[in-house]
Amino acid sequence: MKYTPQQLINNPFLNKGTAFTKEERQKYNLNGILPPAIQTLDQQVSQTYAQLSSKATDLDKRMFLMNLFNENHVLYYKLFSEHIYEFMPIVYDPTIDWGILILFAIDYFVRLFLATNKRKFFRENIFDLLAIIPFDAFFSLFRLSRVMRVTHILRAMKLLRLLRVIGLTGKMQKNFSKFFNAHGLIYIFYSSLAIVFFAAVLYAVAENASLVDSLWWAIVTVTTVGYGDISPHTGVGRLAAILLMSLGIGFIGVLTSSITSYFAEETDQKDMDELMTELETIRKENSEIKQELTKLNQHLDAQKNANHKDD
Repeated sequence: MKYTPQQLINNPFLNKGTAFTKEERQKYNLNGILPPAIQTLDQQVSQTYAQLSSKATDLDKRMFLMNLFNENHVLYYKLFSEHIYEFMPIVYDPTIDWGILILFAIDYFVRLFLATNKRKFFRENIFDLLAIIPFDAFFSLFRLSRVMRVTHILRAMKLLRLLRVIGLTGKMQKNFSKFFNAHGLIYIFYSSLAIVFFAAVLYAVAENASLVDSLWWAIVTVTTVGYGDISPHTGVGRLAAILLMSLGIGFIGVLTSSITSYFAEETDQKDMDELMTELETIRKENSEIKQELTKLNQHLDAQKNANHKDD
């Protein structure tokens, strides 16, 4: 099979970068596309490792390695095999885990700073707080001080990672529950699933097709993708197709309006909470002013009585 220059360069299994020989560059018309210098694989590894070492953070190094993997598999695995102990902590999940942790922490503390009632915010966002606790760092300290055995630490870390997942899941579940319960969207969703299944059964009977193929056709039709690999030929099958297409278009419209209403209500609720807080503050200030006025009137009455006695 003959490859074009672009196919060779864009295929990570075939691309060798500057390691293409002079004969290969002439054969595949790569002259002018690649740098003129020709390097061996070992030279590429040395140069790439120097570029990697210049990165400041592990996250930057991970991104560099992932880009290399997407461009040149041979060079990536050769480089990785020579520095496996150095690269394992970089490509392993903790780097991404810390990145996500930082993002969630920024989100939490910004919302805490903007919240007018800090105590209420803390009570209503316990799961968010659990999600940003850096359990790994705490147990690394314990590991250094040899307070616990390594095996116990690893088990505890797994458990606490699960707590973080539960925290994130709790936050997502709360938001999704509030979203789907708004405007009866959950009932529309269940009704749509029932209609999709009913249409699939109808198609299977009318077109003498298997239930699996019928479900695939129903899902493709209701999402308005329309691959065309399966199509109805009977009147009943076409009626089911019309039903599904109408359902898909209608559900997308309902979903779009529900998303808009959800965010609008979130904004209105936030404004209402701020307004109620301000009203409560004004009420307290009015009560204090009334108390001061009452004291002032009592003081004036006392002065008047004292003046009458003197007269």
